[in-house]
Amino acid sequence: MSKGIRYLFINILIVIICISPIIGKKNTWAASAGADSVIAPASYFYKEPTFTIRALSGRNYRNIWSTPVKMKVFNIKTEKGGFKIEKLGGGFQTKSLRMKDKNGVEWVLRTVDKDVAGILPGFLRNTFVHRTFQDLISSAYPYAPLTITDMAKATGVITPEPELFYVPDDPAMEPHRAVFANTVCYLERREPTPDYSNAEDTEEMLEDLAKAKITLDQHAVLRARLLDMLLADWDRHEGQWRWGKRDSAGKSFYYPIAVDRDQAYFRSTGALVKVMGISTVPHMRGFSEDTDHLRELNFKSHSFDRLFTNALGAEDWQQHINTFRSQLTDDVILNAVKKLPAEIYQIDGQKLFTTLKKRRDDMADDAMRYYRFIATDLYYALEDAPETIELSDNGNTVLMTVRNDKETVYTRNLNPKETKKVHIFHMKENDVLKVNSSKIKVVREELEAMKFL
Repeated sequence: MSKGIRYLFINILIVIICISPIIGKKNTWAASAGADSVIAPASYFYKEPTFTIRALSGRNYRNIWSTPVKMKVFNIKTEKGGFKIEKLGGGFQTKSLRMKDKNGVEWVLRTVDKDVAGILPGFLRNTFVHRTFQDLISSAYPYAPLTITDMAKATGVITPEPELFYVPDDPAMEPHRAVFANTVCYLERREPTPDYSNAEDTEEMLEDLAKAKITLDQHAVLRARLLDMLLADWDRHEGQWRWGKRDSAGKSFYYPIAVDRDQAYFRSTGALVKVMGISTVPHMRGFSEDTDHLRELNFKSHSFDRLFTNALGAEDWQQHINTFRSQLTDDVILNAVKKLPAEIYQIDGQKLFTTLKKRRDDMADDAMRYYRFIATDLYYALEDAPETIELSDNGNTVLMTVRNDKETVYTRNLNPKETKKVHIFHMKENDVLKVNSSKIKVVREELEAMKFL
């Protein structure tokens, strides 16, 4: 798209902002705090958009959002033996409540519907732009998290096991009663480690890696990322991961825990995302039967993948892809899809099942094509302690090794036909770089240059 057309499109939006207030329907469903269950939609807000809004946002999952389903009513005093409120959390769009059960285990209650007001400047709130961006939430699949647990278990990926609840207007929810009254939420353990141990955030994990306290299980990272690609989950920024610890063969490892699956099965058929997808948001490819566009889908995760799978070559990727596809049998996928509320399964279950099967089959070639793309640039972050990095010719390959004063911490034969450049991050004055090959370019980068955070 030419700059002139983009500017025209932006100017039209600005004009509309000035004359159009936000419109839309709020949820009017309610349940008493004493009820066991309720029949309610995830949100009624997206059911009947204006013609203009529908054209911009698309058909999306409006029927899924607005279909009433049966769900349990959340009782903070009795669920899991009762919860004690710790604090209000969440990001710019999702509201969450951190709580502890009677055993001291921390849980999170988070809203299914989102509020985009927090990401908009004040002058855009309660305008047509606000309404349009709020309506884009209809591109998300509200019940996707319920379907993921079975597929994650089958492929060896650690992930939360969310439960769906309707939160009534309950005085026991004070001082956050107004925030959650009459909302649909997911309840899940904040640290879904198998052994109930604590997990770290990405920043803490990176600090421990730099101090050489622990090693990253890159095979587990790749398994988790393959599941992301199957689900067309493009929003995998650093806040979407927790990192558990395990010991094996006398060493300690971090393994990934994929959390916050709000963008799994994302799909928008509107003009706005299609126009934006040409330039600014190529990752919003949408959930479809083919996986041809993994490079674009993973746009926000290129650096993440280059750094956190830098020890894995083509053979590793091919083996994991084959194993991943064999573990995701038709029965596994079908049982996962059947975790949808019965009312939603009747509407969309068979289509979702067919789409997931086709994506699994297509990933055989497309995931390897994505590997070849990220393999062109290898990212390596050095430890805090002095290290020696050496690249030397080794026949048709280039041997890259990294050593500290005690041991070799990294070794890999790089194929110059795949890898064109090695990026060394966090290089200090007392580090030594020896490049004895002209087949692969080596560049030094500042740690802040890593764009995955």
